[in-house]
Amino acid sequence: MLHGRHPAPARVPAADRAYELTKDLILGGGLPGGTLISEGEIAERASLSYR
Repeated sequence: MLHGRHPAPARVPAADRAYELTKDLILGGGLPGGTLISEGEIAERASLSYR
């Protein structure tokens, strides 16, 4: 027993979050076919840092 301690939540890698966001945008119609989108735009939408 951890006596009041809770394990830290698992962190989702940034690449996985970016992939899921992109997939959701495409499948949800937020990125229609033929739309060009940059890594920077995905990073911005997912609140990720991009360099």
